[in-house]
Amino acid sequence: MGCCNEGAMKLDQESLKFMLRTSIEQNSLIKFKTILVQLKDLNDLPSLIISFPIAFCKTTFLSVPEYCIFSGSLSIFKHIHETFTINIPSIEKKFDLLQTSPIHIMCTKNYNELLLYYLPLSLPTFHIPKIQTISLSFDILGQSLVSSETSNTYISPLHAACEKGHLLIVKIIYDFFGDSKKFNEFNVNYYDEFTGETCTTIACKTGNFFLIKFLHEYCLADFKVFNKYGENALQILCSANRRNEIENFFETFVYLVEVVGIDIVYNFEETLLLCNQLRAIKYFEMHLASKGILCTKFELESNQIIT
Repeated sequence: MGCCNEGAMKLDQESLKFMLRTSIEQNSLIKFKTILVQLKDLNDLPSLIISFPIAFCKTTFLSVPEYCIFSGSLSIFKHIHETFTINIPSIEKKFDLLQTSPIHIMCTKNYNELLLYYLPLSLPTFHIPKIQTISLSFDILGQSLVSSETSNTYISPLHAACEKGHLLIVKIIYDFFGDSKKFNEFNVNYYDEFTGETCTTIACKTGNFFLIKFLHEYCLADFKVFNKYGENALQILCSANRRNEIENFFETFVYLVEVVGIDIVYNFEETLLLCNQLRAIKYFEMHLASKGILCTKFELESNQIIT
């Protein structure tokens, strides 16, 4: 930042950092404007506000607008941009160094209003770096941002939003990008070759009934895809329910069969063996019988014991 000049020294730098961080974390535009009033005599006020480092992350500092993105402070970010003009490409480059991106942060942390504002600004230089999945957290005592690797596997921002169940984020991305082939990772039917996931397989894996309904009815997403294990939507849902009981499991199961139209005949033995809810088992056996397939879970499990 260089010398803050004599006027800036009226505010101790550490005090200024603390005040700025507090206003951003509280998303308090009133507090932020109060700080600006105290700094109004500075000749380089725009440069100070845009570049002043207020938090440390890994090997680099975060400026005021960058920390706004991390904290989800739309009102302050918007005020800075409309008053001083933020250099969006430089912000993108900064988050590249941190192995993440503004869009990743917004999608993961459910900053829907900030995402809605940021997307049109970023489009001229829009890019998504191939990064590891990491999470950033603020260490208050150390006054620094720290990163903790949660996975060595890259996950797209849209898929991250689906994993978290951030339905409004998914809607914002779908409304903005639609079925764009140019920005393939933001297409609801994007298939991740490494993870074998799409938005629909993730929705089934997490047992998120409302996300499943939204993807089917609003986005017209493809539910006929298989994951990398060759499992269809029903099998993915049943596997998820075996790991952790899904609250709306039966309702979701029926919806996939009757509304989405998942093929119940496909590897039906596996579906029966995976399904662990009696009501869903009886329902599935009945639908198999209507197609001339007389098979029960009990028979399948008995045959497995014999063999």
